[in-house]
Amino acid sequence: MRPDLRTTLLILILALVQSAQGQQLIPTRGKDFWMGFMRNYDGPQHQDLFISSDVSTSGTVNAPLFGWSTTFTVAANTVTTVQVPVGLMNNASETVDTRGIRIQSEDTVAVYALSFQSATADATVVYPVKSCGTEYRVQAYRGFPGIAQ
Repeated sequence: MRPDLRTTLLILILALVQSAQGQQLIPTRGKDFWMGFMRNYDGPQHQDLFISSDVSTSGTVNAPLFGWSTTFTVAANTVTTVQVPVGLMNNASETVDTRGIRIQSEDTVAVYALSFQSATADATVVYPVKSCGTEYRVQAYRGFPGIAQ
């Protein structure tokens, strides 16, 4: 193969690899998160945040407009559970409310949320602010008959 053709092929391969790396998954780890708990059937028995990290770190979980706050520490390669008051569950639909929860940490963490009830549970990955973007698609259901929406 001629040297010019080799160089051109190498540049093309590097460009394709770089393009493929740009298509990777949205980062789920960060230092600043916002989230909220939606109603879980009759209401949860408890709501938990699971915070993990590769390094030891600390931070705060708060609902600034609700008036609740707590701190957490997480040791490297472990998971810390933060129980969130059931009063921070959002009961309404299509409303602006004061139950938004913010998680901030000194170093990079991953956050998962669980709304638990004895016969059902809802869980999710919480994305950091830097991964959220500005366009969203919401999937929802009409709810259960006889339960206030």
